Amino acid sequence: MRNLAKIFVILVVMFSFCLRGLSAFEQWNNLSPEEARTIVKLLDDVYKYYIVFDTINHVDNPDRVSAATLTKQVFKEMEKKGWHSARLVSATDKALNKENMPKDEFEKDAVKALREGQAFYEKTEVIEGKRVYRAATPVPVVLKECKMCHPYLKDDEIMGALAYTLPLGQ
Repeated sequence: MRNLAKIFVILVVMFSFCLRGLSAFEQWNNLSPEEARTIVKLLDDVYKYYIVFDTINHVDNPDRVSAATLTKQVFKEMEKKGWHSARLVSATDKALNKENMPKDEFEKDAVKALREGQAFYEKTEVIEGKRVYRAATPVPVVLKECKMCHPYLKDDEIMGALAYTLPLGQ
């Protein structure tokens, strides 16, 4: 886990030097939906890698922070730094944390589409006068360790989604 944490810190530092002084919303105000999609797919791969890696290690040490809690902290920090917004969204009515329930129509529609087998859900919207790209990807049960916290789910069943929001050019 320490190596993964080091890699993550290095990536964050590298990105922060690239856009020194500007938030992502200021720097990325000309993103196209295609560019935003590429960024989301990269972020999704990184986040899902460490979620799986941390879940495997968390189960052996229940005193550690869960992968869901870690992910929400990372999302909070990324948004605070102006990179993007992201949420962990429950895809079941048995959410361990009610704040993870879908909050808006996009999240509700995304969860429905992902549970029906869609691999990627996306939409362009205007939020608070700004054009944004929103995407959601499934978080399925991929490890037996997932069932330690989610025993009611079957293998490969969608337990949640990662929902992303990135700014687009006007």
